[in-house]
Amino acid sequence: MGFLSLITAGSLLLWALGNYYYNLNLSLLDAVFTSVSAVCTTGLTVIDFAGVPYVMQIVLTVLIQCGGLGIMSLITFIITRDYRDIIKVCIISVLIELIGIIPLYWAFAKSFEPIRAFRYAAFHSVSAFCNAGFSLFSYNLTPYVRGLAVSGVIMLLVILGGLGFIILRDIWNFIFKREKIPGRSLLAIQVTFWLIIVGTFLIYLSERAHSLRDLPLSRTIWNALFFSVASRTGGFNTAPLGLLSGTGIFILVFLMTVGTSPASTGGGLKTTNFGILILSVIQNLMGRKKIAYHGQIVAMNTIISALSLAAVYMMALLGGTLLLAASTEGAFSLRALFFEAVSAIGNAGLSLGITPMLPSLSKIIVILLMLLGRVGMAVFFIRSVESENINKVKFKSERDF
Repeated sequence: MGFLSLITAGSLLLWALGNYYYNLNLSLLDAVFTSVSAVCTTGLTVIDFAGVPYVMQIVLTVLIQCGGLGIMSLITFIITRDYRDIIKVCIISVLIELIGIIPLYWAFAKSFEPIRAFRYAAFHSVSAFCNAGFSLFSYNLTPYVRGLAVSGVIMLLVILGGLGFIILRDIWNFIFKREKIPGRSLLAIQVTFWLIIVGTFLIYLSERAHSLRDLPLSRTIWNALFFSVASRTGGFNTAPLGLLSGTGIFILVFLMTVGTSPASTGGGLKTTNFGILILSVIQNLMGRKKIAYHGQIVAMNTIISALSLAAVYMMALLGGTLLLAASTEGAFSLRALFFEAVSAIGNAGLSLGITPMLPSLSKIIVILLMLLGRVGMAVFFIRSVESENINKVKFKSERDF
């Protein structure tokens, strides 16, 4: 109820400010769409926030922050059952965002006056850590395609937000307390690492003659890395998505589908679920009766949960694409609509440019996909955790799996 209340309040506030205070002629549906996208940390938008008053930009920032930290705090509490972790999530998240503001301000101050540079730095730091993908630039981060500072900081914030509090805590304990990283966190870290590496390599191969063709080799690799990191629900882009090759679009669709880790600010199928599915397929093909990871047996209930989530996710994605195709009556290509549906349910925020042009019914469908991808997947995960706790299902000696 708190989630829906936040969306409702954000919608009414944006609508009232846009129509009665700033005379922007903002429809209620567009206000709802924007509020849902912000609270779900998706990043799809029908409004160019580069041209709206800063008060509305502040409202958007608050919605993004509340949505991102709200889900991360809830999932963290469900896993740890410790109320103190909710406070820790908020403190650490805000601290990371404040640190991110410093280099972003330094980069933006080269082009803007101090107050605007700080406002841009604060907004993009929050948006990046929350994996929201909203930008105050009309063409996202494409003006910084040849730079390193802005894209580098954004990548780091996206990765940290996409890992989430529990994994960051486990990494901290491993480095400074020499504690062993639990199985689920280790799997999420390894899947994240290989998705970034393999994604960078594949995007470089597919885009060096397309969207990144005008860049020198070093910048081509750097922007391929940025796409690999940011596409997994980060929602930022440094090159026009309309210039992507068909192969590049397919790679982004795959990365958006996998998404980030559990108890993070991002969405998607989740790295742990994807890792469990890959382990299941590989070890079944090897003839093993039980699925193991680092010498520990993965509980069958965990495998079934991952398979169930993947099945529900894909059915919702295909159904959403079909509804979008029917509601637009051939106005857009099926590829663009499928990309939009993947981005919406994965809370990724990338689009091939059709979002503002969607008819009202299609916008409602996208809203439902964003909610399903954020709230629906969270509810599914919570039910899975509670089921494991009730049945005392353990990942051999650990409860992490």
